[in-house]
Amino acid sequence: MGNHVTKDSPAAQIIAEEERLYGQVQARVAMGEEDDRPQIGAADLDNDLLSLRDQISEARAEDLPPLIEQMTRLAALRSRLGGGKSLPVDITSPYFAHMRLKEPDQKSKDVMVGKRGFIDRQSNVQIVDWRNAPVSRIYYRYEEGDDYDEEIAGRRVEGIVEVRRNVSIARGNLRRIGTPHGTFLKDARGQWVQAVGQLTPVLHGGMGKAARPVSTPGPKGKLGVHHGVIRA
Repeated sequence: MGNHVTKDSPAAQIIAEEERLYGQVQARVAMGEEDDRPQIGAADLDNDLLSLRDQISEARAEDLPPLIEQMTRLAALRSRLGGGKSLPVDITSPYFAHMRLKEPDQKSKDVMVGKRGFIDRQSNVQIVDWRNAPVSRIYYRYEEGDDYDEEIAGRRVEGIVEVRRNVSIARGNLRRIGTPHGTFLKDARGQWVQAVGQLTPVLHGGMGKAARPVSTPGPKGKLGVHHGVIRA
C-alpha cells in the first residue's frame, strides 16, 4: 500500500496537524447550533468534548490516535442527544479540503471547504460552502505557496496560500490527506502510510509550511473545473 510514516518526520507533522484540526471541528460541530435548546446530559458531554479538544491541541503526535478515537465516539454520542435535530454540517464528513491563508499583517487562518458552511470564529472553526462561499474560489484557483488576489464581499483580499490540502473523512474517521508533496493513507490497522511513488514532504519555517516544487505556468482553474493532471 505504501511506506509507513516515521515518527517526527515532516509527513508525521502534516498528519498530526490535520488530526488536531479535525478534532477541533468534531468538538464544535457535535455541540450543534448555539441557539439549540439544551438536551438532558448534553452539558456534561460538551464539557468532555471541550476538555478532549484541548488535550488534542497539546498532545504529541504519537499520542493523538487514541484521543482522536475517543473524540469520534464522544462526538457521535453528543450528536445523538440532539433528538433528531440536524447538525450544522455532517459530522461524519464535515469538509473535504483545508487551506491556511495568510493576509499581510494578519494571523494565518484555517479555512475548510465542505458541502455546507458553518462558521464559529470563537472556536476557530470556519467551514465554507464550496458552491456559494467566495473564499472557496481560492482553493480552486491557487496552489500551495501562491499569492492570491480576489474580490470577496466587496473588498480586495490579498495574501498567500500557506497550506492547500484535500482530505477524505468517512464515517467520522480521517482516512486520507492529499498534499502537493505526497498522499497519506490510514490503513486497516489505523497506521498512516505514504502512497508509493509520492514525493517526500520537506517543511520550512515551521509546521504546515511546505516547500513547493517548481511547476510550469498554466491556466488558472475555474470553480469546479480542473485543467491538466488531477492532483492527489
